[in-house]
Amino acid sequence: MVSPTVSVSGLVLAGGQSSRMQSLIANKAWLDYQGQPLVVHMLARLQPLVARVRISANQDLSHFARYATVIPDAPRVRGHLGPLAGVYSALLSCQTDYLLCVPIDVPRLRSETLTALMMCAASEPTIKYWYVHADRPHPLIALIHRDLVAGLGQFLDQGHRRVRHFIESVPHRVVSFDDAESEFQNINTPDDYRLLNQYAHKLKS
Repeated sequence: MVSPTVSVSGLVLAGGQSSRMQSLIANKAWLDYQGQPLVVHMLARLQPLVARVRISANQDLSHFARYATVIPDAPRVRGHLGPLAGVYSALLSCQTDYLLCVPIDVPRLRSETLTALMMCAASEPTIKYWYVHADRPHPLIALIHRDLVAGLGQFLDQGHRRVRHFIESVPHRVVSFDDAESEFQNINTPDDYRLLNQYAHKLKS
């Protein structure tokens, strides 16, 4: 743990449908990057920093369970698509003050970036939702306080699903990173995956 004043669990958000990757693979969590699937990379970013890491997923549950405890969407949010359903389901059983979330598809994310979120939370505990900004917002690279679970449940009950709208309803703050947008590049399409592998090849050469 980075700071003894902040207790944190980790969550890898892997509940998406990978719809734009279907021509390449059914679930991008299993895309190979530097000899390991993306899920391994994202778990590795979190594990040194947190008390426990879990995976939010609604398919390939037995496969994910080989790597960490899996949390499917709670019955209350069945039919609510989107990552907030996964966040809510994880917050229901969160045993720490905060939940540190990362999407499944940002393998270039640095642990130092996540550490910065945690240090901010330790210095300003009244803020309940911290997230990354680098040229644009990355609201799911986030540190979320478990106090938000009730409000998030109500938000979903009302049929809402937009992450930005929920963030605007709670005490929140961004942590800005300059000249680092490539670190946060999501792998959403086969072209994104090709560029990721080109980057990895440059690192080796």
